[in-house]
Amino acid sequence: MKNTATKINWKGMECIQLCAGGYTALIAPGIGSNVLRLHDDANGVEFFRWDENNTPEDIKQSAEVWGLPTLYLPNRFADGVLKTSDATYQLPVNEAAPFHNHILIAPGIGSNVLRLHDDANGVEFFRWDENNTPEDIKQSAEVWGLPTLYLPNRFADGVLKTSDATYQLPVNEAAPFHNHIHGFLHKREHNVVAYSANEEGAWLRTSYVYNEEDPFFQYMPLRFTADFFFVLSEYGLEYKFSITNQSPKKLPVSVATHTTISAPFVDGAREEDIRLQVPVVEKWTLNERCLPTGEILPLNDYDKAYLNGTTCPVKRIVDNDMYTAGKLTYRGKPFRGVLMTDTASGKGIGYEVSDGYHFWILWNDRGEKHYFCPEPMTAMIDAPNLDMPAEKTGFSELSTGATFYLAQHFFTTLPEEA
Repeated sequence: MKNTATKINWKGMECIQLCAGGYTALIAPGIGSNVLRLHDDANGVEFFRWDENNTPEDIKQSAEVWGLPTLYLPNRFADGVLKTSDATYQLPVNEAAPFHNHILIAPGIGSNVLRLHDDANGVEFFRWDENNTPEDIKQSAEVWGLPTLYLPNRFADGVLKTSDATYQLPVNEAAPFHNHIHGFLHKREHNVVAYSANEEGAWLRTSYVYNEEDPFFQYMPLRFTADFFFVLSEYGLEYKFSITNQSPKKLPVSVATHTTISAPFVDGAREEDIRLQVPVVEKWTLNERCLPTGEILPLNDYDKAYLNGTTCPVKRIVDNDMYTAGKLTYRGKPFRGVLMTDTASGKGIGYEVSDGYHFWILWNDRGEKHYFCPEPMTAMIDAPNLDMPAEKTGFSELSTGATFYLAQHFFTTLPEEA
């Protein structure tokens, strides 16, 4: 058998192929002299992880997990510090959460995620003020952190209709609106069920039992339990919510998060450099009471700026821009969520939601308060009172014992990941 050593062009990259003793090896000097493949041709043995469809760029994206990569300064150095006998070196911190992220959750304020910060990349996800007290946040719990709203946005004249009852909710939005707005769940003190952490991340589980002891029960006497589960890991923050009907009557399902994104969200950046991309499909028009008129419009140039990611969500007034939700494309795959980018640094926030969220509403509190709100909603404003099919409004109901599930995911995006 003839032994050979050949320089070859492997999918656009110069590599060396060695053939000897019945073995074939493919070595890539351009990727750290990685032995990409070692194959025993005579006995049919594939030594290393190998995929014929990979390109050099695919392997470069995660070079540690293909072939035989040799690592100098392998595994981890705490906080990037490397000490020798005669010097101390600060290496770049290149491992993300949970190792360099932190989060602050307040079960006593509706399980609100008050703060999520990516320390390694300098990203402040939610509106945050070090000087705030719990009482400050309770006064306006909808506009700090990540509050979860049950019965969000508006119900005309406080009326909520289900298939088997009509409920009169308190009118807590004054004239000229005269609506019930945002429910109560985000203001209640929730119970801590469990929490823990290990080398893979940290998690918290909370719960709220709604029954006769809640002052809102006089308006909507339907028992339910809401469960919250938060996981912080190298993949960012994953949040799961569920609500279970424990009443003999139908439980209305309308849930949202009044997500308050910090502006700017990159440390030291400028608000005017923010761009927001939202998967808008069609525009819902609202009247002077911020209720749907029933008119649904195709996207105009203003709306398309959300879709193509050229809109700046601050330094101007964004007042309840309401849209049916679709999907974007992120890293070549369908993405149900919104993307936010600081154009100066290229850093951004990815905000992914589950299929149960059918709408996005955009609001920024008149644009000069250093935050904006891309809010995912399961149902349209005033959905149970609209003369439209549930397939259009997103409104649903739970039978006794049934559970409704939702999920969200927040993570930092970096320039090379766009």
